[in-house]
Amino acid sequence: FFYDIFTQLSQLILKKEEFPALIKVSDKEYYIANYGTSFVVKKDSKDNLFVAFDSTCGRIKTFEEMIDIDRLNRYDTNDQKCFYKRNLKTSISKIIANFNEADNRNFSEARRWIANTAMQSYFMLFLFQTGMNDSTAAGLKWNDDYIIEKDEQNFRTIKYRAGNKPVEFNIQSNFIQDFKKFIELRSYVLQKEENPYLFFMYNTDKKCVSNPVSQFKGSYNGVIRKSLANKFNTKVSPITSRDL
Repeated sequence: FFYDIFTQLSQLILKKEEFPALIKVSDKEYYIANYGTSFVVKKDSKDNLFVAFDSTCGRIKTFEEMIDIDRLNRYDTNDQKCFYKRNLKTSISKIIANFNEADNRNFSEARRWIANTAMQSYFMLFLFQTGMNDSTAAGLKWNDDYIIEKDEQNFRTIKYRAGNKPVEFNIQSNFIQDFKKFIELRSYVLQKEENPYLFFMYNTDKKCVSNPVSQFKGSYNGVIRKSLANKFNTKVSPITSRDL
């Protein structure tokens, strides 16, 4: 589940791929619809909250598909019917304009939200790949001036200084490329902001923040599980190596 989300969303962002994009997470298909915070649409969903999006073929619906004939027939005058049609066409035009803006392949707020979700998924992978507990991993300070050294067989050591102290941790060798992708995503989400911690969240105020209540008290993975469960409309149990 978490690896599916991380690998596919990070590729969408770092490879500057087009949207909408169809991804598969735990054998379920979802469209990534690059529309602000509500960018995940389950394929063929009948409960799609984003009513302008066709979840069967992954596109914005046409005017003819969106018009509510029953509602139109309830209007008494032609002026009322024309007003309804005009407003609907305006709404569709705005949605298309928002999609076009969000599909800027270099940077957009919609892509920033997608990158943030990939980062959340990576935190869950990081726990498994390093063996750290939640509060230790979430509280790691960070410095982009880091080195990777070969340690014991099948492991690499990440070393740097942060907060005037040396910091190091080990990652399994076959996951080191995932770590590098995460660092790229981290820079993408931060843009010109700074954050002293390796992990943080992008919030609705468009700020990259660390939450001392959840992040440093061992409940960060629970916050992330809940967030991803809501986005992908599925149940996410407490993590085990199988889930990752």
